[in-house]
Amino acid sequence: MAPKTKITSNMVLRAASEIVEKEGFSALNARSVAKRLNCSTQPLYSCYPGMDQLKKDVFKLSEEKANTFIFSEIDNSDFLNSFAERYVTLAAEKPDLFRLVFMNASLESPSVTELVSGYTEHRKILGKIGDAYKLSDDKIDEIFTRVWVYVHGLACLVAEGKLTGSAEEVLSMLTPTVGDIARGMLLRLSF
Repeated sequence: MAPKTKITSNMVLRAASEIVEKEGFSALNARSVAKRLNCSTQPLYSCYPGMDQLKKDVFKLSEEKANTFIFSEIDNSDFLNSFAERYVTLAAEKPDLFRLVFMNASLESPSVTELVSGYTEHRKILGKIGDAYKLSDDKIDEIFTRVWVYVHGLACLVAEGKLTGSAEEVLSMLTPTVGDIARGMLLRLSF
């Protein structure tokens, strides 16, 4: 008789993450994970004492995936537009992941400041923008936050399927508007 496969916490987390990616966060429960692993629910509770911790770990893993997607192809020479495009592209290509990480009020979604400040290289880029225009970090954060409010709204519409048009049409709205917001803020802040 073949030995039973030992269920590890990594296997449980991976199975739970797959469920969330394919079926949404609401489909995550002990039975669905056990079914995916082809086992009873008992081994799950030996790895995770409760579903709350598993859900937190799945959210953290999802957040890492979203951040990797966004920041892996950022053009540092055009950070604001590049960030905006990657953020909206995530909403278009992976709407369930986007909704889980950035639209889920019941979980601890990152703020815009947390999203960018976690990446030191991008903080440096924002700092260079501040140096070029003689703006403090607070003013740069204000510009970035205002840009992000527009970008997040657009991305939410895309993730929910409420904005019609091709990906190119949606992305073509970003560059001029992001530029207009940034230029307007720079103008206002220079007085």
